[in-house]
Formats: sequence, C-alpha cells, structure tokens
Amino acid sequence: MKQIIYTRMMQWKKQWLGIVCWSIIPLLIPICIVLGTSNVQDDAKIPIGIVMEENTSTANDFLDEVKSAPFIRVQQLDKTAALQQLEKHELDSVFIILDGYEEEIMRGNRNQLIEGYHSDLSFAYTPVKEMVVSIVQQDAGRYRAVKVIQDIGERYRVQEQWPVEDMIRKSQTIQKDENLLRSSFTYLGEADSMESGELVSWNVWGLWSIAALLATFFLFDWIIKERTSGVGPRFAFFRMSHRAYLIGNMFIYTIFLGWMNLLTMVVYHYVLHEALSIHLFIVLFTFQLTCIMTAFLLATCFKNAYAYFGLAFAITFMIAVISGAILPIDGITGGLPWLEKWNPVQSVMNGEIHYASFILLAIGIAIWYAGKERLHANS
Repeated sequence: MKQIIYTRMMQWKKQWLGIVCWSIIPLLIPICIVLGTSNVQDDAKIPIGIVMEENTSTANDFLDEVKSAPFIRVQQLDKTAALQQLEKHELDSVFIILDGYEEEIMRGNRNQLIEGYHSDLSFAYTPVKEMVVSIVQQDAGRYRAVKVIQDIGERYRVQEQWPVEDMIRKSQTIQKDENLLRSSFTYLGEADSMESGELVSWNVWGLWSIAALLATFFLFDWIIKERTSGVGPRFAFFRMSHRAYLIGNMFIYTIFLGWMNLLTMVVYHYVLHEALSIHLFIVLFTFQLTCIMTAFLLATCFKNAYAYFGLAFAITFMIAVISGAILPIDGITGGLPWLEKWNPVQSVMNGEIHYASFILLAIGIAIWYAGKERLHANS
C-alpha cells in the first residue's frame, strides 16, 4: 500500500493543477450560483423611496411591513432627496407617510394618509401603490376592530378590558400564525411547500452533487491514461496485480474526496448557512462513493479518453435533468417513482442515504475484481 501511495503522489505532483481544479469545483460552483442569483434577485427588486414625516410606532410598523415585501427594495430618505432620485429615475416611485398618520389610523380613517409620486418611467407604481393601500387598510381595520371590541365591552359592562396595544399585537400574531391572507394549493398526493420569499430557490446539495459527479468522472481519467501509456503489462513482473493497484488507488481517492466533503460542509455552513450533522456527512460520503465506483467502472471500459468524457457529460446531464436540481420536473418524476429510487442525486437533495445504486455498483466492482484476479493468476 505504501508503494501505491508513493506512486500516486508522484502522479499527482505532475498533474497537481488538474487535481486541485476538479477537487474544488464542486465546492465553488454552488457558492457562485447561489450567491450570484441572490445578488441578481436583489438588483431586480423594484426600488422605491419612503419618506417618514412622523416617527411613531404605527408608522414604523407600516415601514417594516413594506420592507418585508419580496419584490421591492426600500430606501428611507427625506422628501427632497427622494424626489430628486425619482426625477433621475433612480427610484420607481416615492411614498410619503404624512404627519398625523398614527392619529388618523387610530380613528379608523384610511384616506389621505400617504402621498405617492411617480414618473413617466415608473413601470411598477400601480402594484406597489395597491400594496401600500392594502397595508393602510389593514392597519385601519385593526383599530376599527379594537373600537368595536371596546364598544361591546362597554355595552356589557366588562370590568377589565385589554389595552389597545395588546389587542393590536394579538391581531398581528393571529394573522401571522394563521396565515389568513395567503393560501397554498396543491394537487392530491403532493406535499405542501412553504414559500421562501425568493424568485429562485436552489437546493445547495443538489447543485453540489451534480458538480461532484462530473468532477469525479474527470478525476478518474488517470485509469485511461495509464492504460494507454503501457503501464498495465509491467504488472506481470510485480507481486501486485494491476487490479489490486487500481483498487488501492481508488481507496486513496476515496479518502481524499471524503476530506473534501468534510471541508465542503464546513465552508457551506459559514458561507451558505447550511446545517452541520453526522447524518449529512454520511449522506454525502455515500453519494461520493457511488460517484467514485461509477467513474471507476466506466473508466475501465474505455481506451479513448474523449469518448469517456463524452459519456460522462451525457450521464451527468441526464441525472441533472431527472433529479430536478437545476430545472423543476415534478410533473415528470411524479409518475415514475423508480427514477427517484435509483437516482443518487435525488437522495442527496432529500437528505437520505442512497443504497440502491451503491449496493449494485459495489457488487459490480467485486465481480470485476474477481474476474480480473483469475486472469492474472492464469497468466
């Protein structure tokens, strides 16, 4: 085994650039995609300006509600700066919370509380205005409900009534918990999905698994290179068979890529805020072993590296499509459950340990090794 490690280190010394690149590509690709699309989505949000003429709790609650909208980017400015940016078309629209907003809202009045400004190029003023109006109506409706409750309490001579602030907070809590203003619809048999508030939501480990599969294929091209270089016949004079040499090198790559998986988990935890767990490491390592055995068996069947790379790209593309890691295809895989069962990428995306392909590939390597050993013993 020491001789195998020494030989592999000598090969890595000559090919260190390719080894480093294909080792870190699975780590970098999901980070670039997730952070890149996140920045694009932030830039695609509609810029609006908010001017606060009063600083009260009700006005601040209104501002927080507007900021929570997923499709707009709010800038809090003074009136002069906001209108100047609107004239320069740096803002799509400007809304001014007039002085006395809280007092009028507490009276249940919802008219002439906010002024809106837009330009000839304001393409999203109407939907944003409707959202702002709905928030104002929502706040006014709460205080109207409070007024009704207080009138009922006085009519029936209730001794202890809730303070107005407590009733407002309670109504906000009920609205948030019960999700009264939103409904999600699903077909029969489908799982309900929670909205993430993002236009595009990536499965980080799905992206990683696709990149790791392709990278593993390229890392195992050494089998073809060493076969075409005429190294194989020399093993007839060695104590070690060529098959044992290949298996030993596969073991070295397994340890190396296992450490890379651990490094990936740590980096994603700090950069993408992914959770760390032993179960996740087992899921990733099992998937990595599946990729290694697939690339190993595939490389032993080829003598031409270009044909091997072509098939590797085809396999990766097919698995990427049927797994839905890049494009959602629930409608296709829903009627073919066996695709999910035999797709290792799908198992990683679901956080499950993949057994089917792993066991089948392990049996394939065992059969291949035994057959090769018999040929070596007869030579």
